[in-house]
Amino acid sequence: EHFDVLAATDFDLPFDSNWGVGMAILCFAAAQLRHREGAAALYERMLPYADMVITVGMPAEVIGPCHLPLAMTAATLGRWDEAERHAETALAWLDDAGGRMWATQTRYRLATVLHDRGRPGDAERAATLLAEARATSEELGFPRLIERLDELERA
Repeated sequence: EHFDVLAATDFDLPFDSNWGVGMAILCFAAAQLRHREGAAALYERMLPYADMVITVGMPAEVIGPCHLPLAMTAATLGRWDEAERHAETALAWLDDAGGRMWATQTRYRLATVLHDRGRPGDAERAATLLAEARATSEELGFPRLIERLDELERA
């Protein structure tokens, strides 16, 4: 219900140093809720800032470029090619920057996109991404992500 309250304002968050992380959280929520209308509105609002890097604090955490939440909202809308392009861009940035935690999450998200899209070659590529995400998740100790990887592999 809180998401719907913000959706009613067209996600009109103050454009300040917290805007990027707030919008990213809303994109993650839209994807989790499978809220297509919210995902569409968020996608359009964030798209001009796709290359902006999302930080939390000063920066206590660097999430990465807005391409990751854009990938998630595009996938929610079934825009598979856009979702793949955004996820690939985010992954390249995170790998270059050494953002292993978010790169692992992005590999999982990209594997999900490929699984849901289901084109020839997608299953094999998704399996590779899942194996990479699993190795890092086990190394760094991400039990919840390992559960999600297991669920996707079973699907």
